[in-house]
Amino acid sequence: MKLLMVRHAKAFDRALWQQMHQKPDIERPLTDEGVKSFTKVAKWLSTFVQPVHLIVCSPSVRTKQTSEILHQFYPQVNVQVDDVFLQQTPIEQTVQKIQEHLTQSQVLVVVGHENHFSNLLSYLLGIHGSNHVRFKKGGCALLDVKIENEKIFSKLVWMITPKLIASMKAKKV
Repeated sequence: MKLLMVRHAKAFDRALWQQMHQKPDIERPLTDEGVKSFTKVAKWLSTFVQPVHLIVCSPSVRTKQTSEILHQFYPQVNVQVDDVFLQQTPIEQTVQKIQEHLTQSQVLVVVGHENHFSNLLSYLLGIHGSNHVRFKKGGCALLDVKIENEKIFSKLVWMITPKLIASMKAKKV
């Protein structure tokens, strides 16, 4: 089983958004740069990550927008919104939801937020009590996942940033 973790793309600055719009953080959208950069990431992912069976994201505007970009490259895949991918959700609850959605031969894609995703990735890799890994905006991590006796075991296959994907594309030209 495979799990692709995706941090939402670059969004508007939190403080500036609050000051200008007086709206909750959950409504903060992606920047134009974030959309453009993550579109390249999604295109790259669609070449290397197949078959995807489901995309699940938090209810924030920025994760939904990131999921919609992914959906453009995986049009046959449904996108679901779930509160369990919000930052304040306990990791164990998020892991339980992931286990419910995993399938044997396809990739589950989850789109969420930093620090929650760094803590989640650390937990899935067995690095409890700390977050030694950091997700860049639009960054992705692919994991091999095994469930035995209702326990989840994961191995990191790769972790990549939008900047690294852009540099790989530049070298191909």
